[in-house]
Amino acid sequence: MDLVQLSVVVELLSPALSITARKILSICFAFVREILILSLLPAPMLLSAARTGVRTVSRAQAWRRTPAFRTFSAAAESESDLLVDFSDNGTVATLTLNRPKARNALSNNLVGEIRRTLADLKEKEDLRAVLLKASGTIFCGGGDLKDMIASGKDTPEQNLQNAVNFAEFLGDINTFPKPVVAIVEGPAYGGGVGLISVCDMAFGLASTSFTLSEVKLGLIPATISPYVVGRIGEFNSRRYFMTAELFDAEEAKRIGLLHGVAKDDDDLAKIEASLRKAFKTNSPAGVSASKALIASVANKVIDRELMEDTARQLADVRASEQGKEGVDAFLSKRKPNWIHD
Repeated sequence: MDLVQLSVVVELLSPALSITARKILSICFAFVREILILSLLPAPMLLSAARTGVRTVSRAQAWRRTPAFRTFSAAAESESDLLVDFSDNGTVATLTLNRPKARNALSNNLVGEIRRTLADLKEKEDLRAVLLKASGTIFCGGGDLKDMIASGKDTPEQNLQNAVNFAEFLGDINTFPKPVVAIVEGPAYGGGVGLISVCDMAFGLASTSFTLSEVKLGLIPATISPYVVGRIGEFNSRRYFMTAELFDAEEAKRIGLLHGVAKDDDDLAKIEASLRKAFKTNSPAGVSASKALIASVANKVIDRELMEDTARQLADVRASEQGKEGVDAFLSKRKPNWIHD
């Protein structure tokens, strides 16, 4: 019996059972689903997940992060696949993948929630940055196995549309006008590596691990490939796309997937605090324009057209409200008006 068949049985039985019996059945289903998904993962990935559960945290935190707690606390867990929180006077949004029982896999529903949330955040004028985090011990397990199984019954047109939707989802993050930062506290597999690659910055714990595991399932990292190859280069992609080898955080930093590696949770918190300070003090318009600038010059031939385009961008920014305010504040030895104590 596969995951889809098992879920159908649960749905058919639930109406005829008492509330207590339904809770017990739901817990049993979650437990069995956990085992079934684990059985599909390669052994190195399982060992990595086990290793990353050992961190510098309190005993209570460690217990809350274990698979057993995540399974049996299902009733108390939020129903939303995505948690959204605002901090720093509403200028920083934290999006937390909230499917720990399913390894924070990128289901169609979660992808849709993230896309809708980013569309809303685009309209938030005072937003400075977006942080991307995850609940549980795994950052992101890639594509959702349940969706993959169900897609086997889809028409070729439906399969293509699902793939296009995922590709557009990656593009939404990549082109989001504000900085998007991945805070990686656990392993990332397959599409999870792609998710990190579309973020402007990524920082992770030393205990994290990564793998582009698609070929183990007879698949290819297609929609994520432009971003992953852009991030780690063709040279490294040739190795990790075709071997699906597991690599650690230091290797991820060496090849360009991560910008920094933290030794523990406290160290990672210090990195996050430093980033928040930078987003608070830098010109929001200048940061957005810089992100657009990078996209406009990356991998371009330096010719007359490019030189004129960059000159135009500089002239536009100099004449902008924040451009003039920043220069005036510097010359007047005062804080610019976008810094609020």
